[in-house]
Amino acid sequence: MSYFSKPLHILAKPGDIAERVIVVGDPKRAEILKEFLENPRLVNENRGFYTYTGLYRGVPLTIAVHGIGAPSAQIVFEELSMLGAKVIVRFGTAGALVEDLDVGDVILSISANYYSGGLYYQYTEQPVCISAVADYNLLKHVEKYMLKHNVKYTVGSVISADRFYIPVKEFIAYWRKFGVKAVEMETAILYILGAIRGYKALSTLLISNSLVKETGYPTAIELKEHVLEIAEPLLEAISTFKDI
Repeated sequence: MSYFSKPLHILAKPGDIAERVIVVGDPKRAEILKEFLENPRLVNENRGFYTYTGLYRGVPLTIAVHGIGAPSAQIVFEELSMLGAKVIVRFGTAGALVEDLDVGDVILSISANYYSGGLYYQYTEQPVCISAVADYNLLKHVEKYMLKHNVKYTVGSVISADRFYIPVKEFIAYWRKFGVKAVEMETAILYILGAIRGYKALSTLLISNSLVKETGYPTAIELKEHVLEIAEPLLEAISTFKDI
């Protein structure tokens, strides 16, 4: 149970946050996505958690920045839930751990592994691991629109790691043993809070780089073409999702 009922970081007013929300780590991705909305309004800029609300084909939709890492993201997910979000979809980036994923490919994350302790222990208050899984109906609905728009995607599991600068070889060898396809930082806490707070959650992840072959590390501007390719099917799917 949360001790807070009023957001302290997203200083939006009642009605400013739509029931359907896309969350992103990078403010530049939020700027790209808001251009798809009709009459987007900036409803929060406090703490750099830029949040825009508008209409997509007549349906209210919010785009919010959650920053980097689970501790930052959980603040935003908690506060969006307080403000009425019922569907939260992360449109993030991930590093591939398998050779058959290339920059621009998409993972619909059916589940997320994580390291127990720290932030997660503060929610469970027991030495247990909660299953961090996507809402199945939401995943299937988004998958339908990826197919409709011929987006190359796979459904699979990721590892949500708090540490960004990792010993790469050891990390890859360990997590590939468990069938993990990519690494990122926020999906596990998105899913765990979805279970606790009752919102529907999904992570749609753009492969931005690879840990197993040479891709470099493209910037947000360099990834823009891929973001635009995925944006419309994702917005279509979220705006037509009825199970909220």
